[in-house]
Amino acid sequence: MNDSKNLLTDFDLCLAISQKAINSQMAYAWKAWKRRKQFSDTLDIYPKKNDGTPSRFGLTAEIAPLEVSLNVEDGKLGQVKVTLTLKSGNVHYYDEDEEQAADQAISNWSLSFITDLDKKPVDLETIASIDPAAYETVQKTIDASGLPDDVFSIEYLFMKLTEVDLLLSDNKNVSIPAAVSQYARTRTLSCLNNLLQGEMGEFMLGTVVRRNTKHQTPTFAMTDFVFDVHANWKAADAAALSYLGMFSGRNLPDDRNAARIKLSDDWINPAMIDGTQGLVSGIMAIRKEVLLDNYLMPQFMKELGASPVVDGLKRRFVFQDSSSHTSRDLVDRKVEQSRSYWLEIAIAPGTNRLDISGS
Repeated sequence: MNDSKNLLTDFDLCLAISQKAINSQMAYAWKAWKRRKQFSDTLDIYPKKNDGTPSRFGLTAEIAPLEVSLNVEDGKLGQVKVTLTLKSGNVHYYDEDEEQAADQAISNWSLSFITDLDKKPVDLETIASIDPAAYETVQKTIDASGLPDDVFSIEYLFMKLTEVDLLLSDNKNVSIPAAVSQYARTRTLSCLNNLLQGEMGEFMLGTVVRRNTKHQTPTFAMTDFVFDVHANWKAADAAALSYLGMFSGRNLPDDRNAARIKLSDDWINPAMIDGTQGLVSGIMAIRKEVLLDNYLMPQFMKELGASPVVDGLKRRFVFQDSSSHTSRDLVDRKVEQSRSYWLEIAIAPGTNRLDISGS
């Protein structure tokens, strides 16, 4: 496995989740969303008229789980491509040419569009209304800490589907057979707009529970974060959504976009997610200064009573002491004593190992 060349100089933590893992989560999230909205596998979408009654024209379809692609050509920071597939069903529409109602069968129609990711703070009550399963996980995390609720902040990451308009020509790809009537096509896109901008709205991708800075925080308590979308044009499934965080109240970099752009190398080796060399969902990296200098070294300094000499990935403790004394009886005797040691701790790149040597 090749090591990533990304260096965490501006952030303390990176949690990178592969596109493959995200789409596995999306399948679960889609089922949970339908259950929460009390929808069956088949959705009936008949938009309401101005008088509040449902239109006679709309569609009934089985919709596959949303698929997310992190590989967006010329995309802005934080943009993803979403594909919505209508597996089967029927669209009931008004044919203006024939001046009568008509029906069109649906079979594996798909629509892809570009949307933005965003995050916002929420409280426990709000997260419970958005996703009860996420609420249970958040509550268990807080309860397990043994700390009061007010030392935590909760934020969730979501896709801004409210801003998607499938009837516009830009940033989308519609795969509906050319033989399908333009009126059936327009009615389908209009109904899906209604779904995306209404019921689906801010479709949640993940929840982050972090410590706030109102109270003292331990070394590895994440207190703030941004997200980053990193494409992989050679292996799409190895593209990554990264949570880039700061520990213990450290401030995020002033130019967050520039800091994200610097992390241009791939985080995840494709061989680690396809079973060739491993089967993981992502990786987590901690800035070496945080792990080594803010956590491990203070433990050594406490025991050894000395500070280390820093040399790249190595930390070296050196101790030397000497003493002498003279005693007189029948002859004068001078006794000199000396003692010394050295201890070196070195990070072994590309492993989870520290090499320790000394004398």
